[in-house]
Amino acid sequence: ATDKDGKQILIEGKPTYRIGVIQQPDVVDVGFGTALKSALVYPIDQTKMILGGLRDIFTGKESADPGGPVRIVKEFEKAFDAGWVQGIKLLMLLSVYLGLFNLFPLPALDGGRLVFLAYEMITRRRANPKIETMVHMGGILVLMVVMVLVTLHDFNVI
Repeated sequence: ATDKDGKQILIEGKPTYRIGVIQQPDVVDVGFGTALKSALVYPIDQTKMILGGLRDIFTGKESADPGGPVRIVKEFEKAFDAGWVQGIKLLMLLSVYLGLFNLFPLPALDGGRLVFLAYEMITRRRANPKIETMVHMGGILVLMVVMVLVTLHDFNVI
């Protein structure tokens, strides 16, 4: 802005919202039975959504955009700013994500352990503990490297 003499001046101010419209989720009071049913169905629906998203990534319909701890904190901040219901829903979604990821057949995760258990059931003999330990240690190392890379991606370093 300029003053009456034509000199540029800096005007500081705080924006005020005059319309009074905000985005707010609907909160509906439901009975215990409906709440219990919703609590059981929600993770199943989210699992289907997550698996569908993974399918779309692997078939090339969607691109992967991994987020690490920094991005997760930002998403939680946005969710809780929208209301505690949205924040709790995001917590539940994160729990489903972690549960599914843990079942992937990767060394160091429960899914990797299930692969060894399946091997033992099929062959009817125990896997060599030293080999299993080395495989899981390698898996832990790979997961740690991936975690570092995703965190660096959050900071736009890579």
